[in-house]
Amino acid sequence: MILSEETRRRIDTLFADYDSTTEPGCVLGIAEGGELAYARGFGMADIEGGVPVDSRTVFHLASVSKQFTATAIALLEEEGAISLDDEVQAYLDWLPGHCRALTIRSLLAMANGLEDIYEVANLVMGIPEYDFFTKDEAIAMIRTSGRLAFEPGTKWSYGNTGYFLLARVVEAVSGLTFAHFAGKRIFGPLGMTDSFVRSDRTLEIPHVARTYARERLLRFRERDAASLKGWGYVAERMELSGAGQVWSTLEDLALWERNYWRNILGKGDPEFMQRLSRPFALDDGTTAGYGYGQFVKTYKGSAAVYHEGGAPGINTVIYRLPERKLSVICLANSSDFLCHILDKTGELVYESVVDLVIDGEGAKALSTAGLPAAKAEAREADPVPDRPKRTGDCRGYEGFYRCAGISTGYRVIAGDGWVELRNAIPSRNAMDLRFDAEGGDLFAACYPPVIERRALRFLRDDAGRVRAFQFVGGPGGTFDWTLERASD
Repeated sequence: MILSEETRRRIDTLFADYDSTTEPGCVLGIAEGGELAYARGFGMADIEGGVPVDSRTVFHLASVSKQFTATAIALLEEEGAISLDDEVQAYLDWLPGHCRALTIRSLLAMANGLEDIYEVANLVMGIPEYDFFTKDEAIAMIRTSGRLAFEPGTKWSYGNTGYFLLARVVEAVSGLTFAHFAGKRIFGPLGMTDSFVRSDRTLEIPHVARTYARERLLRFRERDAASLKGWGYVAERMELSGAGQVWSTLEDLALWERNYWRNILGKGDPEFMQRLSRPFALDDGTTAGYGYGQFVKTYKGSAAVYHEGGAPGINTVIYRLPERKLSVICLANSSDFLCHILDKTGELVYESVVDLVIDGEGAKALSTAGLPAAKAEAREADPVPDRPKRTGDCRGYEGFYRCAGISTGYRVIAGDGWVELRNAIPSRNAMDLRFDAEGGDLFAACYPPVIERRALRFLRDDAGRVRAFQFVGGPGGTFDWTLERASD
């Protein structure tokens, strides 16, 4: 593939917002059959250190990691060590009884009904996205939830818990850590020398992209947050493998894409990688739209196989059109990279790149300079709307509440028409918010764009005394977690 100078110029214009020595950036790769035809870094991997992004900058792939976890499972399946219809409990005997119906297939297809461990960690336990929790804490969450949202195989719902469990299955079957297995069976054979699974958050990573978020998002609790400018560093301390924690570079991911068409993994079956790109079917025969760690859809008449990734200070994507042997790889070290360009152009940046490559005219490659000034300024300075407030003495809700199963407790303090939460562990402050009364025993916190709405409901005993509260209605349909009142 040879890109014309005009096509290259239009692609460069699409990423103009990030072509700066004072902003975080991204690296973009366009490959045909895994051979890079375009590779360029924009912006800075390390603003403070003056290090630009390039094709060997190491990024956390976030949920793009899932396709590597699924490939590990497929390798075990190919050699007969497992079957997709095996019950997961056959390998993970610590799973509680309500998980008995889970199969490896239901985990791969995200048709399992498991609650998302990251949402529980953030929105119930109060662990900030940039902090960490342990494997034991994740297991405790799964055990404590007590039920599945639906019968495995009957519905599809995106989540991370199934892929966390798949990595544990790989470990149980192979006798290796997931990091060791991936290095030995995937990264090593493909020559991906700068790729690895991080299982130790203290690991020093050479040539890594520092991760950034806009100050207005980091300091969203402040009343004038919408007017804040600039970037702040945000660490990514998670170390749970399976759903994330593959770290890689553009050059290594081009090798991964090359293997899609010239497979050397496992037994070397030329159809091995293509099978991993086919969507699973639900029990009723309808498509799940999701294969082995990858979404599958049709884009302008062609099959598209892809996955985005997001983590504190990270946005990533691998987008592939198999019929054209075309791959677009984009790795960015800012939290809102994909949304920022979507707001500016009205299109997904990777599909804009595909359009430009295929016909040179399909993408609306607008830079910041191409937007009307008033419109661009409005997007930066939209005020946080006033939250609804009702008056009334709320001191009857005060006390300490805890959920022993996940070792989480909150002190509730109250005022006129509001309550505030204070986590017993000060560093776990993601839910240390003010919740305004909405009526009855229902309260809600609104801090857009970070928290559009998060609600809690107090529960009473037969005598009308407040006995507990629940977090209700999480973004992924989280279950109603109950924290019992332990003291006043």
